[in-house]
Amino acid sequence: MKRLLEKIRRPTPIFFLGIGAQKSGSSWLHWQLYNHPEIWVPPLKEIRYFDNIDNENNAKQWLRERYKRNAKKLQRAIKEKDSRAPYLEELTDWLKYAITQAEKYEGREFYDKVITPVDSKLYRAKGEVTPSYSAMSVEKVEKLYNYYPDAKLIFIMRDPVQRAWSMARHIAIRNRQDYSLLKSEDFLRKFIRDKHYYNCGRYDRTIENYEKFFPNNQINYSFFEEIFQGDNCWDYLEEICEFLNISYNSSYFPEAHNPVLATEKVNMPKEAELVLLEAFQDVYDYIKKRFGRLPEAWMEHSN
Repeated sequence: MKRLLEKIRRPTPIFFLGIGAQKSGSSWLHWQLYNHPEIWVPPLKEIRYFDNIDNENNAKQWLRERYKRNAKKLQRAIKEKDSRAPYLEELTDWLKYAITQAEKYEGREFYDKVITPVDSKLYRAKGEVTPSYSAMSVEKVEKLYNYYPDAKLIFIMRDPVQRAWSMARHIAIRNRQDYSLLKSEDFLRKFIRDKHYYNCGRYDRTIENYEKFFPNNQINYSFFEEIFQGDNCWDYLEEICEFLNISYNSSYFPEAHNPVLATEKVNMPKEAELVLLEAFQDVYDYIKKRFGRLPEAWMEHSN
């Protein structure tokens, strides 16, 4: 009976999602939330369930591929006595657990299993960060809402041109650091024509799609440049803690000042800037109208 009463008194953890945008501090956000003692997030950033909700096997295959990759990393880290070995071991164990759940369950039951902590520790919030959720169609956002109508959403926006340039640099790195690609107008126009990469920068589309279903008080909007200006990162994290109804203490975030997975800087040629500005100019106009202002760092690209 005592155990039953404890379970009844235990509050249901708030469910949240970090939905992006890509190259806008989502890895940083994942690690800050991961370190908070009252929040449970899986050790893997980007579960990518909802953007694959129409083909769940893609999400499950993503987990299997990550397991194989990290199992190899773990073996190498142990052999080389790498300081990352404990984390890689935790990640590999979780991925093994997630794959087991993928074989047993489908639909929301599968997702609930991988997004819920397996131990008995009391958490006040649980969730994950997958920046590609910002590019989802309105139909997929509706399915997310039908699953979790009370979900709280965190959306960080970055100067659209700078964000797209950062993503283009990331792609160039994947191409064996062939930065010569970035000087090619054809490469940049092909990059913009990619529906996914384009939609990641269409903040107007993201906001409209999510606000069709989720009320404003369930969405936290912020600007990347303002978060990382001076000591604002701790003010932002305090805001997120309040948003998720959890306690705040700056000691929970000892690495808040340190960027995560920052892409190597490459100066943006004027020609590239013009191509990207042509694609996203109206996003600046939308954000200024929607929020009544633009961050100062965005002003150079606004009308």
